[in-house]
Amino acid sequence: MSAKGQVNVAVVGLGKMGVSHLAIANASRRLKVAAVCDSFTLLGQMVEKQCKIPYVPNYADVIAQPGLDAVSIATPTRFHDDMVRAALARGLHVFCEKPM
Repeated sequence: MSAKGQVNVAVVGLGKMGVSHLAIANASRRLKVAAVCDSFTLLGQMVEKQCKIPYVPNYADVIAQPGLDAVSIATPTRFHDDMVRAALARGLHVFCEKPM
């Protein structure tokens, strides 16, 4: 948790639901979006430029960021299991789109 009492979160997956998660996180005073992650580089770079949020293309790199408290996972379902397990192994809180 940051000095301001905010939860530092990374939004993973920038499709329809990921963009929704990003908008909700940005609207919350308790959440600070520390990074976004998506395999589509052009999209990630556009979000980085327009929203001033760092884009990290590699999931392992994004969950390894110092000070990260949580991840919001909105990727295709087939990736959920491995991503959730990796985040939990690092001690991160996880919000994951269904299904698990």
